[in-house]
Amino acid sequence: MLDYRNKDPFRLLVLAVVALLCLPCLFTEHWIVSYLNKCLIIWFHEAGHGVMSVFWTWGWFGRFLVYAGGSAFQILVPLMFLVAVFSTGRMFQASLVIFMIAINFVDVSYYAADGALRERGLIFNMDKDSHDWGNILSMFNLRGQAQLIGWCIWLMGVVSWFLGLGISYVVAEQEYGRLTT
Repeated sequence: MLDYRNKDPFRLLVLAVVALLCLPCLFTEHWIVSYLNKCLIIWFHEAGHGVMSVFWTWGWFGRFLVYAGGSAFQILVPLMFLVAVFSTGRMFQASLVIFMIAINFVDVSYYAADGALRERGLIFNMDKDSHDWGNILSMFNLRGQAQLIGWCIWLMGVVSWFLGLGISYVVAEQEYGRLTT
């Protein structure tokens, strides 16, 4: 049986709220992901294309970097936040950032899985030829593997969610134990 006497009740509440808000996002394009995508995630994604666009003239490899830059930055920017918050010693807050990484993995997984059909709506109503994952999969002749690749990326999101849950729980216990002794 779990002993809750040595755990910070406020942090456990925060953890429960964050984990429960993120949980539905793992299984459907939930309104939370849609809202985060419109407000925050899209900026990371589009910034990745902008940063990587300097490589466009490098031929095939340069085009790959530009297409992949959006999804890569969607994961890398929250990872940079994780490192930044972790370096300040705020372990609980850093562990909560892992949930944002999980949501980004899941969002990228939907985009990757759509790479073969290119049915997902794109920003500014761009045409299907602008679909990043459609282009990436075509470059590697993997359009038939779009669902499998999407599932693999989704699995990384699920693993990240459980990792965030476990680390947040352990950190809440450890930090509360230091505060009460």
